[in-house]
Amino acid sequence: MNELIPVAPAAPLSPLRQRLIDDMNMRHFSRETQRNYVRDVGRFATFLGHPPIPQPPKICAASRSSSAKSGCRYPP
Repeated sequence: MNELIPVAPAAPLSPLRQRLIDDMNMRHFSRETQRNYVRDVGRFATFLGHPPIPQPPKICAASRSSSAKSGCRYPP
C-alpha cells in the first residue's frame, strides 16, 4: 500500500543530490522521507535562485561541534 514505484531520473544525479540520497540511505530514512527531502531541497534552491553550495566536511564538523556545545543534538 505504501510502496513507492521507483522511477529513473530523466537526467543524471548531481554529486550533491547523490550525496544527500546516500546519507539518507545510511540513516535508514524511508523512501517517502527521502522523496520529501529531495523535493524540499529543490524548492529551497528555486527560492534561492541557485543550487545549495556544499560545505567541506571540515566546516560541517566544526559547525556540529559548536552546535553540540550550545546544546543542539544531531543524529549519529
